[in-house]
Amino acid sequence: MKSEKYFSRSVMKSMILFMGISFIVVSIGVYFYRSYCLKKDYYDILDTSQKGFSDTLTEQLSYIGEGLNHILADNIIKGYLINNETNLLHEMLKDKYAIEAQRIIVIYDNRNRQFFPELPRGLTAFRPLLEKLSLEEKQVSAFQKANDNLFVTVFSMPIMDEDARLGTGYLLYDMSKDRHFT
Repeated sequence: MKSEKYFSRSVMKSMILFMGISFIVVSIGVYFYRSYCLKKDYYDILDTSQKGFSDTLTEQLSYIGEGLNHILADNIIKGYLINNETNLLHEMLKDKYAIEAQRIIVIYDNRNRQFFPELPRGLTAFRPLLEKLSLEEKQVSAFQKANDNLFVTVFSMPIMDEDARLGTGYLLYDMSKDRHFT
């Protein structure tokens, strides 16, 4: 009888030990599998949102670049630069292409080495970059740092009269103020 109790107890202890170890192994396996699935879902969502942001940014930058092409195709700007009518150029830019929150149109007159309109106070740090770009062909300088909180993408395009370079048109774009990204 004693041996039956001893055998019974050892079988019971073995079963409890086996079930406990099995439960712990299965729980750890489920934990790691679930953790893997959650991380995978998180990175899939992150990749999707980054792709959406990237597509929106590419589309917006393309749209803005086309806007600069359209503005500089205006022969009135060329006429003002050719005839050195800087007051009229300044007035036209102020009236027709007023500074917006997210984009600023600036024209650089090569003859007078002057910006129209004058660069806003927060963007005067860009003067050396803009003067350098006034010697180059069409450029996009992405995310130039103006200060700790402001990064601006600079689009530049020469204003030509046949072979003579009259000036350069710039579009300074502040993505942080664009409603597409807020």
